[in-house]
Amino acid sequence: MLTHPVGRNFKVGQKVYFGRPNGEKTLGEIIKLNPSKARIRTLEDRGSRSVAGVIWTVPYSLIKPAEGAEATTAPVGLSIDDQFALEGALRSLVARYGLQAVSDKLAAIKKVPGAP
Repeated sequence: MLTHPVGRNFKVGQKVYFGRPNGEKTLGEIIKLNPSKARIRTLEDRGSRSVAGVIWTVPYSLIKPAEGAEATTAPVGLSIDDQFALEGALRSLVARYGLQAVSDKLAAIKKVPGAP
């Protein structure tokens, strides 16, 4: 149950802007609604500290709907928990082996006969 009254106005998949009132605003997509904060995946770079695709936990008071932006849905077959687990596993692999090695492994997986 959402405890913050403003949180009831949002839904998963909705495009929003988040940031401090007098600070930088970033376009993102809500991926999970918690009682007092939302999990938002950025759709654009946020300054020099963060690139698109990073997930932020943001209080509802710092979130505003993005006008004219339509909601999207998560990939079919992956729950939000599975997406978080996959993201964590990929981050771990990149930290351990480097981005190029992980990219090479993913490319090799796609070339396996019988794989979709």
